[in-house]
Amino acid sequence: MIARRAGLTVFVVVLSSCLLFANNAGRFKGESLRGLHGAFVTVHYSGKPHSEAGLTETQLASEVSLRLQIAGLKVLTEPEWKKTAGRPYLYVNIIDTGLLGKGQKAMGYVYTCTLDLMQETSLARNPRSIIDACTWSRGATIAVPSNDLGQVRVLVGDLASEFAAAVRAANLPRRETASYRSLEKLLFGSYIPLCAF
Repeated sequence: MIARRAGLTVFVVVLSSCLLFANNAGRFKGESLRGLHGAFVTVHYSGKPHSEAGLTETQLASEVSLRLQIAGLKVLTEPEWKKTAGRPYLYVNIIDTGLLGKGQKAMGYVYTCTLDLMQETSLARNPRSIIDACTWSRGATIAVPSNDLGQVRVLVGDLASEFAAAVRAANLPRRETASYRSLEKLLFGSYIPLCAF
């Protein structure tokens, strides 16, 4: 009975995440990535840190930074970011929801991970008003057992690689972008998300 209830909970969480975020998949175009050569990285992790699985804000920021650097993108320091036109930063948000089993012990987790590129933009109706706006966004939801939380770090890294590929596609000839994707797949493999948005 408890396993059935937990399965139903996972299904409802995943379905609602998919429905809520599905419209974002094609919302942002590569035009906002043209001329972008780097970004500041900030991570917000809501949940219990699992350092043994690489799930702390510092470890996740390192994973994202590594993926960006491998792709040839500069990870900006805070002073560099403040001097960069548009002040681009990659906001990584991870939220976990525990799946409780017998005795209220966590038998697994559902993680929702999003990466949003935030940049300063001006309003069309008032060009002097400068605001932060999300100009590129991707995310996924994944359910993992308690003994395999490392999948979440792989998911976050893969989303960062997708961002890097989008930046490269907006700034490089197609031939170079294809060879980068082949190298990245060889180095990191892939995961199977429950829901991508």
